[in-house]
Amino acid sequence: MINNFFAVTCDQFNLGTHFLIWSVHYCANEKDYYLVKDHTFDSVKGKRFVTLPENPFDGVTAHKMYANTISPAWDIDSIIRNSRGKLNHIREFPDASYVTTNIPGNKSFLKRMEAHGIRSVNVTCKGLQFLIGFLRSNISETNWQHDFNAVTKYCKYYWPNFFDNAHIFENNLKNWHDIREGIAFMIRPYDFPVLGNNSANTYDCQIEDLLMNGEDEIQKIFHFLGLELHESNLEHWCKMHGIWKDALYHYVHFCNDIELIIECILQNKSYNLEKYQMNVLKEGVLLHLLMFRHELNLTKSIEKFPNNTQDIYRLLGKNNRTGHAKVY
Repeated sequence: MINNFFAVTCDQFNLGTHFLIWSVHYCANEKDYYLVKDHTFDSVKGKRFVTLPENPFDGVTAHKMYANTISPAWDIDSIIRNSRGKLNHIREFPDASYVTTNIPGNKSFLKRMEAHGIRSVNVTCKGLQFLIGFLRSNISETNWQHDFNAVTKYCKYYWPNFFDNAHIFENNLKNWHDIREGIAFMIRPYDFPVLGNNSANTYDCQIEDLLMNGEDEIQKIFHFLGLELHESNLEHWCKMHGIWKDALYHYVHFCNDIELIIECILQNKSYNLEKYQMNVLKEGVLLHLLMFRHELNLTKSIEKFPNNTQDIYRLLGKNNRTGHAKVY
């Protein structure tokens, strides 16, 4: 087993691999690391050993930590030699192909790491938390989900045919009401494979555990990797972890409570949604379930959902939209 190397991947995109990689380097008290490829950023372009940032955040993401994201053609042994004995990492970033293939794209990477004697940490999630990949994206701007142009561009990226039938919407997908309904037509909250791994060479790290019990979880990761965690670095790490948690936990919280929210709407019960930091993407998920599972829809055009489930209930009537697939 190679003790000065570790690998990080995730079962689906946008589960915080940048922050986790930074965390391992920082808590191991490493000052720099070998950067495999030139980046387009001037601050690191052409460098081979890059100084570890004290603060990894760029907006609401940890992208100031430049990760060694591998491709199948990379020579692992060469990377190990060029790291000159320093602690280093390799990351694999799976694409969204598992949505259609039902096979997470990181399986071959994890086997490759095991063959090279490199232990891996796999960030995973459970249940409806798979929606984080859609709800979050990797955009570093704060509150991009409230920028209409950014959201429409993102929907086109996520679903290339999103605007193909704009004419069937009341305002041709040119307002928030239509975008929400377009998302409701496209999203499939339950269409994800069972994730996680059963290899002794891989530690499955639940994103919720890393967010909510960060210090305990990072201790477990270090124990699995066989690395020494420097306690003197934990105070600053906890501050950085708090920033990361504040930026991400509402996504996990929302995904965990989706079915509760729907139940409160259906039963006309009062439940406040402010803690979920609602936006049109989250509203689209709720509307999908109301439309496809319960044959309900909004009876008039609205720019945003009210923050109370009883107020949402009052806006609903029979779903008269035609042409949508039978999903449930």
